[in-house]
Amino acid sequence: MNEQDFIQQLRKKTEKTPVPESLSPEQITSQLNQTSKPKNRYQQPWLQIAAAFALLAIVSGSVWGIRLSKKSKSNMDSAVSNDLSMEAQQNAQADSDEGINENTPAKSRIATPNSYQQLYQILADLSVHDMYFNAVQENQTEAATGIAADDSAASQDLRMEADVFSDTNTQVDTVTEADIVKTDGHFIYSCFQENGSYAWNAISIANAEQGTLTACSTISSASISEEIGCTDFFVQELYLWENKLFVLCEGTIPVQAQTDPEGPEATADILWTRDNTVNTYILTYDVSNPMQPVPISTLQQEGYYESSRLTNGCLYTFTTKWVNVPERFSSYEEIVPAAQDKRLSCQDIYLPKCPDASCYQLITGMQLDDPSAFTDSKAILSGNGIYYVSKESIYFAQPDWNDGAVSTEILKFRYEDGSIQACGSVTVEGYLFNQFSMDEYNGYLRVVTTIVPSYEQEEMPLTDSVMAPASTNALYVIDANMERIGTIADLAPGERVYSVRFMGETGYFVTYRETDPLFSIDLSDPADPKVMDALKIPGFSSYLHFYSKDLLFGLGEEIDPGTGEFLGLKLSMFDISDPYNILEVDKTVLPDSYYSTALNNHKALLIDPERNLIGFYVESYHGKDYEYEESYELYAYAEGSGFQKLFHCDVGNNPILTERDYSNLTNIRGLYIGDFLYLVYGNRICSYSLDTFDPIEGLIISGDGKHTHEIYTEIRQ
Repeated sequence: MNEQDFIQQLRKKTEKTPVPESLSPEQITSQLNQTSKPKNRYQQPWLQIAAAFALLAIVSGSVWGIRLSKKSKSNMDSAVSNDLSMEAQQNAQADSDEGINENTPAKSRIATPNSYQQLYQILADLSVHDMYFNAVQENQTEAATGIAADDSAASQDLRMEADVFSDTNTQVDTVTEADIVKTDGHFIYSCFQENGSYAWNAISIANAEQGTLTACSTISSASISEEIGCTDFFVQELYLWENKLFVLCEGTIPVQAQTDPEGPEATADILWTRDNTVNTYILTYDVSNPMQPVPISTLQQEGYYESSRLTNGCLYTFTTKWVNVPERFSSYEEIVPAAQDKRLSCQDIYLPKCPDASCYQLITGMQLDDPSAFTDSKAILSGNGIYYVSKESIYFAQPDWNDGAVSTEILKFRYEDGSIQACGSVTVEGYLFNQFSMDEYNGYLRVVTTIVPSYEQEEMPLTDSVMAPASTNALYVIDANMERIGTIADLAPGERVYSVRFMGETGYFVTYRETDPLFSIDLSDPADPKVMDALKIPGFSSYLHFYSKDLLFGLGEEIDPGTGEFLGLKLSMFDISDPYNILEVDKTVLPDSYYSTALNNHKALLIDPERNLIGFYVESYHGKDYEYEESYELYAYAEGSGFQKLFHCDVGNNPILTERDYSNLTNIRGLYIGDFLYLVYGNRICSYSLDTFDPIEGLIISGDGKHTHEIYTEIRQ
């Protein structure tokens, strides 16, 4: 359905619907005059948007004639006086600038709604956009199971002398990121699929002592379901902190489809709503005795799980909450997100300059030593975006693809002890590649973007003759008050960003079209950033990691510069000792390989420069018959001799790691504890010596009470 067809259909549905008095030009003017006294001038664009949508409805007789017909004005007026609690009304009038640094320029401050009624109006306007977008799209297309052990007290003794162990690969050293596998140096905790589930729904716990594997227990799907009160759920990720295990789940409570009570036959094909019953749950378990994990608490916040961070003894969780906007404003509870059944006040809901959907980003903070309640919760009226968390701040980058060329608004929040404080926002041209596109250093935020022209509303292949010469890239430096103070523009015309990494006063990023320019940027003067070098080599690096102060590791793809043919995955090592003269000193191309999870998920990469280990999953096709192989590869690097393969495991044919009659091991994780390597896939673990790389043992953990575990002493490579 194109735009003209859509408008024509709306007109047919509404041509006999009278325009309500509340939407007459006179009433709109009167209402705007009464409500257009925002607490800061950045709320006025929302009133302009509301007016524009209302006037559009009058002219075309479209959605407002359906959704706000007949009793709309009287219902909306009575809602404010009758349905809002006294506390809600007080919160609605709270100062929107509370918590903002006095030095923050007015244009950088983040607006909040004056009232829930104003918030409803904004959401209603956005729901029209959602409805149109989706109409077009549719036409285009048991309790915790303790496994018996010979000595349950042994777990306490093992914790006394923990070996050095690997943790999830993260962007910021002191900011931990969640993953599907975690270890504390003694035990391995892993998400797995119980009872043939299509997704992770249970947790396995194994003792990994000197390569010897022993099943401890499982946290079953039934027990998790009982804790959260939801049967349709799956486990997203895990954290370990001291003797606590934190399990992040996403659950859906089904609801009956909604229809328009005043005309279901006339509006069912165009009224569009989203399910607002998806919740994210944070379950806390005491695992001081891993043989018997004990549930401590369960917290709930509305929305789909997006991401999270753990730092300084606090957990910050980010979810996306879609709103079913009612046809009229009858209760603030229908339009305001909640954390642990507590609706947010207006002063805790922030309005970007260009929200793109009737949707919230919900951010909560909790102290891990007291996981019984959230310390704080905030919301941003925005759809999906990118989160970056520094040692002191949370940044959320929201792209705007709706008005001309793409731009990105970045909102900044300070955090401390679980509390979250809004600081300000800034808009930059272009879109961000991923979380590594942002970095904070000495109070300055550095951002790398790719800029595309206004007619590129969707990503197009790099071979397209129109897109390639039109795109460009930029770097921005933003101060603590969210003011742009430094810019480098027009970098690598016709290419786009593939990877970014910052180290102190130097930034590195890779763009790609036919060759791989690795840029080095001098950021010592934040107001005057400068390009120092641009090394061009075939292919590109999708992920960058500092291997030492003079070496930068890259994982990516090798491309034939003459033909553009893909030649395989590539390991690169760059000498950055002189940032004005970057050199690719070594590279290794993996023949026949074509994919690794680590290309787009840094958590899937085992990388430890101190232990000199680089491990990752690989998919390959070999020989004339293109025999498919899934493997786990482990490399080391030595200056002068380059990359050395230490270990290769055909995990697809490993009898312990391969589940059922097929393998799909993209989510396998490698980790080390002491001098032993462990490959973990769900409730299946194999151990190897890091000295000889000989297999030691394999373990399959089952919590059904009938078949507790299996030990394999022979592992087929």
